[in-house]
Amino acid sequence: MSAQPPPPPPPRPRRFVIIAHRGDSASAPENTYASFELALSRGFPAFETDVQLTADGAAVLIHCEELGRTTGGAGRVDGAALAEVLALDAGAWFGDGAFAGERVPTLDGALRRFKGRAHIHLELKSQQPGLPAAVAALVKRHGWDRAPEHSAAAAATAAAEAPAAAAAAAAAGAAEPGPEGGVPRAAAASAAAPAEGEAARGGAAAAAAAAAQEEGDWPGAALGEVPGLTLTSFHLEQLRRSKELLPGVRHAWLLQEWGPEAAGAARGAPMEVLCPRANALTPEAVREMRAAGFLVRAWGVKTPELLLHVAACGVDGATVNWPEQAAELLGRADGKQARRDEAGSRAQL
Repeated sequence: MSAQPPPPPPPRPRRFVIIAHRGDSASAPENTYASFELALSRGFPAFETDVQLTADGAAVLIHCEELGRTTGGAGRVDGAALAEVLALDAGAWFGDGAFAGERVPTLDGALRRFKGRAHIHLELKSQQPGLPAAVAALVKRHGWDRAPEHSAAAAATAAAEAPAAAAAAAAAGAAEPGPEGGVPRAAAASAAAPAEGEAARGGAAAAAAAAAQEEGDWPGAALGEVPGLTLTSFHLEQLRRSKELLPGVRHAWLLQEWGPEAAGAARGAPMEVLCPRANALTPEAVREMRAAGFLVRAWGVKTPELLLHVAACGVDGATVNWPEQAAELLGRADGKQARRDEAGSRAQL
């Protein structure tokens, strides 16, 4: 009697988007250009950062409500003017002082600097009523609300709109007489059109459909697509306001844990991604989130063990402070899984 194959492992994504949390914040001071650029230079173009408003309404990238932890300043972010915040040193506290002189970035500056280079996961950190509008204005000003023509998001939109556009064009052409009152233009175009197989191989609509189909093979890749923007928050009201202003931008809800209450709130909320806390996550929860139509991205991944846990649960990606180590760990885990699969196949022979 042949040996029984080992039980299947928990569901894992075929790919996993590593999002540098506040940049490569294990190697450089969090939420600074040094940290963001280091992540990009090491091959991690998706990074997370936080946005709040200063007393005079400027959007700045800083995590804590209090200035002191990372800048040495006193008081709250929303109690300081932009000029005061920009005068603070956001790098001297980190390590041996090699990053002294780093400043708190503005959202305006970051959107300029990283346009076309990164996928920013931007957390609406505070409950300031004016935050969604201030962020939306800057996103629109710098064109981050528009999916680039080559992106999967644009391809999916084009593919979805192509049949309706073709039908409208045909209806308009059918009523328009041809040259010198001959065959209507729509009929002439139909007669001259390539065969169905040829049409499927050419044309913008076909290319868009193919790209959308490929993206649909693993929708989670959208969380790392460059250029890209995902707006996140723990605060559902901020997400609602933001989605009204930026309907074409992906939004994500940061959750402490998944359960009936969260599931009910998620059903009526304007977002495409759920971001559960890593140490409260289970494979069953991920399956439920996916069944409800959401992408799933974990947060709070503070240890290698938690990283492997969320990957085994089947999430699409996670924020981590140490992206290089995370990539190495996931590569090793994939190798071990491949060896287990091979051993299981041999056992069935």
